Amino acid sequence: MRQIFRINVGPETISGRLPPFRVGKGYCSLFHISGVANTADVPPPKIWVTTADDTKFWLGVWNDQLGLWVVDVNSDASAAIGPHVYALTMFGADSNKEYIAGQGIFTVYSTIAAGG
Repeated sequence: MRQIFRINVGPETISGRLPPFRVGKGYCSLFHISGVANTADVPPPKIWVTTADDTKFWLGVWNDQLGLWVVDVNSDASAAIGPHVYALTMFGADSNKEYIAGQGIFTVYSTIAAGG
C-alpha cells in the first residue's frame, strides 16, 4: 500500500522544517514535491530517511501530468517501528551544490489505522 505526502518548497520550508509524516509499517510512500525547478541541467531532488541502522535516499522523477517531482520511497524506510528523521535535498543553479530544503520526523507505526 502507498501513502502520498506533499511537500511545497518555499514559505512552508523557509525555517528548514518539513511536516511530520505518519506511515504504517511496511508501507511505501510517494512524496509529491513542488517548488523545486525542473530543468535538464539540475539533478532531481532526493528524500533521505535515517533509521538507527542506516541512511537511505530516493531520487525524484519529474511527472509532466502532475507538474511536480514524485519520489517513490520503498518499504525499506518503514521497516522499523518508531520515529526516523527524513530530509529533502535539492540542487541549486550550480548543479555541483546540493542544499537541504528541510528536515522532519517520519514516524512508522505498527498499524496506521490504530494510530500506533
